[in-house]
Amino acid sequence: MESLFSLCLAGVSSVPDRIWAAWSLAPETLVPLLLVAALYCFGIARRRRRRAVRGERPWGEAALFMAGICLLIAAWVSPLCRMAATLASAHMLQHVIIVALAPPLLVLGAGPLVDLIGRQRLMAGSRLIRNGPVVTAALHGIMIWLWHVPALYQAALLSLPMHLAMYGSLLISGLAFWASIIALMCSRSHRIGLAVILLLITMMHTGLLGALLTFSRHVWYPIMSPGSLLWGLAPLEDQQLAGLIMWVPMGAIYLIAALAASALALRDASRHGLSRDLP
Repeated sequence: MESLFSLCLAGVSSVPDRIWAAWSLAPETLVPLLLVAALYCFGIARRRRRRAVRGERPWGEAALFMAGICLLIAAWVSPLCRMAATLASAHMLQHVIIVALAPPLLVLGAGPLVDLIGRQRLMAGSRLIRNGPVVTAALHGIMIWLWHVPALYQAALLSLPMHLAMYGSLLISGLAFWASIIALMCSRSHRIGLAVILLLITMMHTGLLGALLTFSRHVWYPIMSPGSLLWGLAPLEDQQLAGLIMWVPMGAIYLIAALAASALALRDASRHGLSRDLP
C-alpha cells in the first residue's frame, strides 16, 4: 500500500502485467487537484445562484474545466503516471497532457474560479498575460527545454522536490502561455497575428527537441533503460517514440491552435472591412 500513496518516482515503476493496478494517490498531487475541483464547484454554485433569475447555466465552461482536471488526473493519478517513471515515451505523453492539452481547457473554463477568487487578486498575473505574451511564450519554451536536459530529467525521477518542481513549473508556464494565447485570440486581428506567430514558434522549437530525441544515436536518459526493457523496447526505441510524440501529436496541437487563431483573424478582418464598406 505504500507505493499507492507515493509519487511516480523511478523507484516505484510499472510492469506490463500489473499496470492497471499501478495507480498513484500521492497527496502531493491528488489533494491540490481535488481542492481546485471543489473550489470550482463552489464557484459554479455561486454563479448559478446569481444568474438563476436570467436562466444562465455555465455548463460549457464547467465541461471544459473538468475535462482539464480529468486530464491532469490521467497524468498524475492513473497508471500513466507509473508508466512515466518507467518509459520515456509515457513520460513524454504525460508532458504533452500537462503543457499542451490540459492548460487550454482549464483557461477556457476558468471563469467561475476566477469569479470566486476575485479578479482584483489576479490583476498582477492577468497584466503579465495581457502585456507579456512573448515573455510567457519564452518561459513556456524554457521550461520545456530545461526539463528535458538529461541531468534535470533524471533528477526529477529520483528526487521528490525536483519532481514537484518539474511538474509545477511545467503546468504553471503552460497555463500562463495558453492564457496569453487565448487573450490574444480574443483581441483585435493584429493582436491575433501575434498569437499565430507564438504558436508556430512553439511548434517549431518543440518539434526540434522531438527531432533531436528521435534521431539521436545515444540514449539521453539511461535511468529509463531498465524500464523500457521490461516493456520489450530497446532504450533507444523508447526514446525515439518519445521524440515522435513530442514532434508530431504535440506539434499538431500548436498547429491546430494557430490555424484556429488565423481563422479568427481573417473573420475579424473581413468584418471590419465589411463595416467600412457599408454606407
